[in-house]
Amino acid sequence: MVETQTIRFGEVTFDLWHDPSYLPDCVVAQLPKEELEPELSHLLCRACRPGDTVVDAGANIGYFTMMMSKLVGQRGFVHAFEPHPDTAKRLDANVILNKAGNVLVHEVALWDCLRDLTLYTCWEPGLASLRPFTGWTGSRTVRTDRLDHILNHAP
Repeated sequence: MVETQTIRFGEVTFDLWHDPSYLPDCVVAQLPKEELEPELSHLLCRACRPGDTVVDAGANIGYFTMMMSKLVGQRGFVHAFEPHPDTAKRLDANVILNKAGNVLVHEVALWDCLRDLTLYTCWEPGLASLRPFTGWTGSRTVRTDRLDHILNHAP
């Protein structure tokens, strides 16, 4: 059963889809009781200003993407990068849920050049790496590109 979870961090409020069968979404269920990476959340609240353009590399389902979207406001912009297709779909859904017109999802991994690389995955959705890691159980080919190249060609 998919539902929405309202996230509040200081003055920032946004919604995220919550599906208990999907591991990254399980973290969302804990958020009313505890803050997700409070140090990073506090840093973003201090660093992101209205009108800024920011990048979320490895955006996962969009917790920090949505937080930054609210912080930079409609005059700002968020580039969210998530190379795993299944996780990118969930990120897209959260962008739509929040009517975040200032977010562009890039289904690409950031790298030093334009090429295809292997993304190593494991049984826990949302956990992936361009390097093999202990416990990886699968892989898929993903597109990579340089951040400066993408930003120079973004709408």
